[in-house]
Amino acid sequence: MTTTTTVVRSQFSVELAIEGITDRFQISMFQSNWGLNEIPQATCALAIGREASDGLTVANVHSYIDKFKVMTKATVHFTPYGDWDDGEPWPAGEQVIFEGRVTGTGFQKTSGGAQFVVNLIHWLSDLDFGSALTTRSHPTNPAQYTFPAIVSPLVSGGTNTGVPISGGIAQTSEAGALSDPTNIKKDLWGKTIKPLLCALALEENVEISADLAQCVGDDVEASEVVLAALKRIESSAAGDVDNTDCDLERSCYTEPLSLLLGNAGAPESVAEAIVDALMRDTIESFNNTTMWGKIIGSYAKSFAFAVVPQVTKCLVVPFTGGLRKTYCKKIAATDYVSISLSGKLSRPLRAIVINGSTGSDTGLGANAGNPREFGGGIVGCFAPEDLTEGMILFENAPRWLSGVPSGGHSSARSTGLASGAGTSSATTPAEDDSELVSNKEGKTQEELYRDVTSMYNGWAHTAFVARQLAGRTGSLHGKLRFDIAPGSSVVIDGSSERFIEGDQTARQLYATVVRVSFRLDAESHTAGTGFNFAYCRTKAENEDDKTSLEKHPLYETSFLGAPLIDAYQFKNGDCC
Repeated sequence: MTTTTTVVRSQFSVELAIEGITDRFQISMFQSNWGLNEIPQATCALAIGREASDGLTVANVHSYIDKFKVMTKATVHFTPYGDWDDGEPWPAGEQVIFEGRVTGTGFQKTSGGAQFVVNLIHWLSDLDFGSALTTRSHPTNPAQYTFPAIVSPLVSGGTNTGVPISGGIAQTSEAGALSDPTNIKKDLWGKTIKPLLCALALEENVEISADLAQCVGDDVEASEVVLAALKRIESSAAGDVDNTDCDLERSCYTEPLSLLLGNAGAPESVAEAIVDALMRDTIESFNNTTMWGKIIGSYAKSFAFAVVPQVTKCLVVPFTGGLRKTYCKKIAATDYVSISLSGKLSRPLRAIVINGSTGSDTGLGANAGNPREFGGGIVGCFAPEDLTEGMILFENAPRWLSGVPSGGHSSARSTGLASGAGTSSATTPAEDDSELVSNKEGKTQEELYRDVTSMYNGWAHTAFVARQLAGRTGSLHGKLRFDIAPGSSVVIDGSSERFIEGDQTARQLYATVVRVSFRLDAESHTAGTGFNFAYCRTKAENEDDKTSLEKHPLYETSFLGAPLIDAYQFKNGDCC
């Protein structure tokens, strides 16, 4: 058997630029790590000593070592030469492959040489240097003593439910973005959560006590650093940018976080439940965490979305593991030199059951007067018909989802209060029964309960797939590429044994990229990309409901993937 191998050669120039320093610094080794829902980091090893070409020219880093101040802005510039692949050259010109701040420096010396090391952190870290109420205060501050929050009431009372709120974010003037369920249905991130965070960053929400002012001063203004970072997170559709200091047009790779519509969802009631949950979020929870911690630790986890870091901007996308559709970028067998896969299941599953509760605007449970098969506390489940053995695992629904009303009638309407009559009772309504529904879609109690249950079942299905694929991880290392960002769903071609015809080990795999790593090393003359995967599955498993999902359980939209750098999309053209 004769095989043809194509050898592709590339050359790279990598330089470090530091704010306030005119000269750039040649990088002998660069590595960076990009994780889903993580702040990227990078390491630059700078050449020291004399130029090998003449033995006289001293590396310029020797003149600037004292200028590498912590938190100084820095960028890494990359210029490629030659071909990326057979017949496909690298795009001409320079690109920034990392942007952030200096976090520290070091020095390392081995038998092979010596290097001055500069550590960097991505610009997203600007969201992680202070509390969500003020960038001048650490989240562990004794807020009730030293940093009392200044809040002005938005409304007297509470949310649309009419239940008073005490200590919730609804009591702040910045909570206006949370009050409209229509915005939440259109885009939970771009029209609701991000405007709230931007409003908090713009305001002076903290009063410095006299004692502390003696130490740090009393100037607490709006944070330009936080606002700049928030602005670089995509949030609006083309033509819908509001030209504020905190908005950015969404790229074609991402879709808005629009709530699931149709018979499989309950958009109005779900939107109102999310409004209520957001309004009740305590001021202390903002004061005791950073802006980044609020996004990742609170909102992303509760509302099933993810943060995808890119070099110059950031994406907030609907995210679920095991999605059947994939990004346009395939990882071919010729694109990697090593691969490692692990597949294990800690416990066999028969079903996932969701604990929760459903309610109504009357205060009665959804099952009042009409018991259903599901017992108390069980609101949804996923149980494949072909599984007869395994554990039935119980999980809790998100707290906000438990607040979705599934009762179809409103006491305000049945008593006539909604129309101003106010003379009837709940048992003798003044209006026609068709007018007593509490939801704007006009759904009956049976229809509303069905829709809410469907959403719970979708959540159970998502949890089942996640459990089934929890031990399916892997990694590979291959050629240098910047066209696949963390969070991308990709196809990986198998690498077969050359002399075994029909090798069954060379199966195509489907997986989600959770981490991307780069390393360029001038000393070893190597450059490459490493990928870490989760939710690995075969083609057959990608078509099976037990191990894959057709859609997200909460949103109409899906995220398939995006590049780290738009200029380096390479094969398959534009993925938009």
